[in-house]
Amino acid sequence: MMRVKLKMKINKYFNKSSGCWRIIFFFYLLCASLAYADDTIVGASGHTVFPLNTDKIQMVSEKVKIKMESYYAVKDAAILTRRAFVTCKFVFKNISKHKIKTKVGFPGDLYRWSDAVDVPDLNKFTVYIDGHPVKIQIKKEITSKEPNYGEDYRNWYTWDATFPPLKTIVITNSYWVALSSDQETSWFEYILVTGANWAGNIGSASIEVVYPNKQELKMFVKEIKPVGYKIIKNKIYWEFKNFKPKENIKIIEKNYRGLNDFKG
Repeated sequence: MMRVKLKMKINKYFNKSSGCWRIIFFFYLLCASLAYADDTIVGASGHTVFPLNTDKIQMVSEKVKIKMESYYAVKDAAILTRRAFVTCKFVFKNISKHKIKTKVGFPGDLYRWSDAVDVPDLNKFTVYIDGHPVKIQIKKEITSKEPNYGEDYRNWYTWDATFPPLKTIVITNSYWVALSSDQETSWFEYILVTGANWAGNIGSASIEVVYPNKQELKMFVKEIKPVGYKIIKNKIYWEFKNFKPKENIKIIEKNYRGLNDFKG
């Protein structure tokens, strides 16, 4: 886990003196101007990145599938909780008449120094644009900083993308992550709210969380957010239409350390 302590003070993003420069730094637009895990456009300042809004590119649709590893398939001593294997497919449309080249990012979990809870990395993170692999970079977003103590941050997985005028492109992300945990619970969070940074509403979205079997889902799942989900056998499912996300997907599980009598 990367825990770099910055020596310089990071200005709170979007302040009056630097907001314009941050946009210019990352945006190479052929049009006049372009005005948190869903993909979103990101900007930068010093050693930190942050999400930006756009009114030129729309998220037409998204499909997210989260496949939970069986709790009793965990054999790696370094991984104390189950893993989630995630695949995301996004369809974007450039609604302007100009080609747009920009930096796109996918957010990892937020690390809070005061919580003393390890935040797992996104492992084997891949990006494909229209079926072609794309090189990624990991950037750090400083969300808050306490002198002499620590900083809250999240890692962003970023890449360059080109959006042709009045056309759609398909971006696919995949990764796996070990669930975050404390003494009593484990949890998985998919950051949906960054999808609100794209132009207008998201046309449609489906999010599916698949457990190995309905017994594990019933026994381990303690809380599900947000409301509006359906449970069908071993699946938790959300479907949204023409919406702006205001909440993230979060699955909270009970911890059963050393439980041996459960048969999935």
